[in-house]
Amino acid sequence: MKCTDQIAVHLLAQSLRRKEMVTISASGWSMFPVIFPGDSIRIQTCSPPDLRVGDIVLINRQNYLILHRIYRILNESSKEELFLKTKGDRNFRSDGQTKTKDVIGKVMSCGISVPRKVLWRSSNSIMKWINQLFLT
Repeated sequence: MKCTDQIAVHLLAQSLRRKEMVTISASGWSMFPVIFPGDSIRIQTCSPPDLRVGDIVLINRQNYLILHRIYRILNESSKEELFLKTKGDRNFRSDGQTKTKDVIGKVMSCGISVPRKVLWRSSNSIMKWINQLFLT
């Protein structure tokens, strides 16, 4: 999912900093089959210790929003800073390293139909397993 509206990105980040839950509409196919374009995604603020491999996070890259899954957490010991490796479930390549300060929030739920809720749960577990198996 991608968004390039500078004002929307700023307002979303402000709302999340105030500890509000925010609902956005997904676009793009990078998180298929877990998230479809048009799905309602509930995002909540999070801090670096809350982030886990398998979490789907909303990242701000120069006012460009990306909703992708964490598949690796790296600790650069010299700086005591955490970096994340993320990618869309449907993508072959990672997004490269992401600083935890660029994470706006993480997905808490996805508003989808009943048959797709089953797909969400099963594919989410399967994608975590696949990412850990092949990308770590």
